[in-house]
Amino acid sequence: MRLLCVRAVVLLLLTVVTTGAALAGTEKTLPDGRHLIALSVPDMECAMCIRSVQSEIKHVEGVSEVKIDDMRRVVIVRFDPHLTDARRIQGAIRKAGFTSQLVEPPAN
Repeated sequence: MRLLCVRAVVLLLLTVVTTGAALAGTEKTLPDGRHLIALSVPDMECAMCIRSVQSEIKHVEGVSEVKIDDMRRVVIVRFDPHLTDARRIQGAIRKAGFTSQLVEPPAN
């Protein structure tokens, strides 16, 4: 039992460390100080899905812009890093009933 608990703690620590590293590579800082992230939402399949995801993200304090590429099923979010972060935005997507994964933001 003790070995199982140790393994669970190690797995949790590895998840936290790798998630932090993943965030660093996928979050852009814009010239105005805001940050930009892109999230793949593969199960966002219809107009109602898009509206639901967009609405939940817009309610996150600090989010200034939400763009959705419905063909690629990618959400692009600009936000104030002093007020929110990628995890809170992903939490809003979960609240809407969808899964998401950080992906490389667009170049422009």
